[in-house]
Amino acid sequence: MNGPASDDRRARTGTIALVLGALSTLALLAAVATAAVLALGDDAAATDGSERPPKPSVPKAEFEGGQPIYGDRLQNVQFEVPAVDTGWTLSSPDYEVGFEGGPETDRASVRGQVAFYRTGWCTDEEGVEQHAGFVGFERAEKSDDPEAVSKEIADHWVNITSYRDDDKTHHEYTDVTTDEIELGDGESAYLSRSVITIAEADQEKCSSPELEIDVLSLDAGDHVATVVLARDKGTSEAMSDEAVDDVLATVRKAA
Repeated sequence: MNGPASDDRRARTGTIALVLGALSTLALLAAVATAAVLALGDDAAATDGSERPPKPSVPKAEFEGGQPIYGDRLQNVQFEVPAVDTGWTLSSPDYEVGFEGGPETDRASVRGQVAFYRTGWCTDEEGVEQHAGFVGFERAEKSDDPEAVSKEIADHWVNITSYRDDDKTHHEYTDVTTDEIELGDGESAYLSRSVITIAEADQEKCSSPELEIDVLSLDAGDHVATVVLARDKGTSEAMSDEAVDDVLATVRKAA
C-alpha cells in the first residue's frame, strides 16, 4: 500500500498516494489507483450529516485487547479489530481513506474511524511508511437489499482501484463474487470480493502483487450499512485469509 507525500498528481507505478487536505504524511496500501486520505476535522459531522452521535456502551470484546469501531446513526453498526500488539492501529474518528482513479478521478472510500494493518511494514523510495491493509465504513444506503448494495459498492471499488497509470486501462481482476454469510452474532450479511492483480511493470519497492477488496453489507434498520476491507496480498506482512474472516465476523448492529 503506497503512501502519500504531497498533493501533486504525479505519475504513479504501484502507486503514489494523494493527500487531500491539511494532513501529515500517512501511508496507504500499494494499490492500483491513487490512494486518498482526507482529514475531516475535529468538528466534523457524522457521515449522515448530523452531529456526531454519543458514544455507545462498550461491548464485550471479540478479541483479547480488541479495538471496537462504531458507525454513525444511519450505519447503526459496529465492528472490532484485534489489539495494537497484533499490528492494528486506529485513526482519529474523522478520516476518509480510499482510492482515486479513472479519467474523471472518481473516488472509492471509507470514512469515520479507520483501522490500519501493519503500518510501517515497508518504507518506499520516498521514505514513506506503508500499511498492509485497512478497514472502515462506507456511506449507509437507503435500501432494503443488502445483497445488491454489497455488489454495487464492490463493483465501484474494483473499478476505481484497478485503473492503471494512464487512468484509462485496468489491471486484471477477478469477477466480483457475492455470498450470503453468517456473522458472529448469528445475523446474516452479504460479502462481495474481488482480487486485483497488479502488473509487474507497475510494481515498486513496496507494491504488492495483488490487492483484495472485501465489501460486507447488512440490514442495519432503516439503511444498509457497509464495511469495506482492503488488503495487500502476496507479501510477507499480508493479512491472512483467517484474519480477514475474523474481523468481518465481528460486524454487527450497534448495541
